[in-house]
Amino acid sequence: MVWIIVLFSSTLVYSQDAQKISPDGVSWIDPELLQSYNKIAFQVGGSGIIWISDIDPLSGLFVNNGTDLFIDTGATPLTTSKNGPEFGISANGWSVFYTKSNDGIPQPWRAIVNGTTVTNAPLTSGAVPRLSTLATKDSNATSIKILYGKGATLNNSEISWIDENNPSVEVVVDSLDEGVRWIDETHSFVYTKQTGVNAGQLAIYNTNTSSETIITNDTDKKTYSYGWFAPEYNEILVLCIVNDSTLGIYKNNGNTYWDRIATLEAPPAAYPFRFFGSPEPFVANGKTYVSFVLKTVSTTSSYVDAEVWVMDLEPNINNRFMLRCDDGLPNTKRTDPESYIGTNEVFIYYNQINGLGEFEIWRYATGISTSTSTTIDIGTPTSSQIIIYPNPTTNFINLKFENLTAFEGAIYDFNGRHIKAFVNKKEIYVGDLTNGIYILKINSGDITLIYKIIKE
Repeated sequence: MVWIIVLFSSTLVYSQDAQKISPDGVSWIDPELLQSYNKIAFQVGGSGIIWISDIDPLSGLFVNNGTDLFIDTGATPLTTSKNGPEFGISANGWSVFYTKSNDGIPQPWRAIVNGTTVTNAPLTSGAVPRLSTLATKDSNATSIKILYGKGATLNNSEISWIDENNPSVEVVVDSLDEGVRWIDETHSFVYTKQTGVNAGQLAIYNTNTSSETIITNDTDKKTYSYGWFAPEYNEILVLCIVNDSTLGIYKNNGNTYWDRIATLEAPPAAYPFRFFGSPEPFVANGKTYVSFVLKTVSTTSSYVDAEVWVMDLEPNINNRFMLRCDDGLPNTKRTDPESYIGTNEVFIYYNQINGLGEFEIWRYATGISTSTSTTIDIGTPTSSQIIIYPNPTTNFINLKFENLTAFEGAIYDFNGRHIKAFVNKKEIYVGDLTNGIYILKINSGDITLIYKIIKE
């Protein structure tokens, strides 16, 4: 008999708490991670200084003080540019791209980093601003391509792109929407068309062939699109926010338009945080997760009360992994979560705005393992394999395992609040809990196991 259980971490030291990693009294805005090089970039509010710091892949913390390499100063404020520094990758290595004034007009700049030497230069010029610089991450490409909004404001601009090796040739594609994004390891980007008979539909634009493909034809409102390679399907999927309050996942099944294979909802309907923002997929140990914020209001503004969450792609909410990834304080503005695949677990970084209006960088250790996610055969249990039954349950859950004699356990609610703890118990009473989804964590030495339990 095979039992399918939700197992997310093994042989790691797990940290439950979120942690502020930026210093007091400053704004470190819009952190961006460079996974393959263990680096993080951010912009300092007010001065427009851009720093790069090394990240410890074991703890997810700064190796030093967060200001290892000075990139530039005077970057365009985020209120205008709508995006901070971005990493770009090609076969030649990586560079940093950002928005900064060139003769008084915001333009995309590139910083080439060679050890501790940084060479900065604008890529474009002219009387028209170019905002929200984004760069390709394609390790097989000979150059990096740059995407931005061309116009006086981002809300009144055009999707445009250039090649770093030939920046004088600019291609305008469409009017800009919220959330146009490059698809990693490609030179294509996904967006919602704003013009023509296909307005409101998802589209993929291939910059190598200068061709556009419309991939949807439904009537739902679609914003903030994102494409990525999903190992579960061995192909590229596209997600977007659908009608502000769900995430739609689209797959190419060989038809004229892509099929929506999943519509992911927020926590149970009574939960007040219902509206999605800033969804970004990431892959850990061959499985796709999505980080995002949930807001109480439907708005494109990033600076409202919000919670940071991670979920997987399971369409059935009763089987879906969902984890809140912030400090749990109410009435708090949070924005733009980013993922980082550490040595043992996944870390989520985000901006939290304090009462002084300062942008703090927070890091959350999710416990999502980068090494284990498995289906377990009850016939061959080991010390890191536990069967939980019944699940769903009404009164008790039972733990079945071998070779695990001393352990501690705890149950947390959907918001990450601690509910109860136990030591060396194989039967835990949950009849006093309200109905819903809970997180069960088992710790024994350097082993931590995380499961989802359902109380009915």
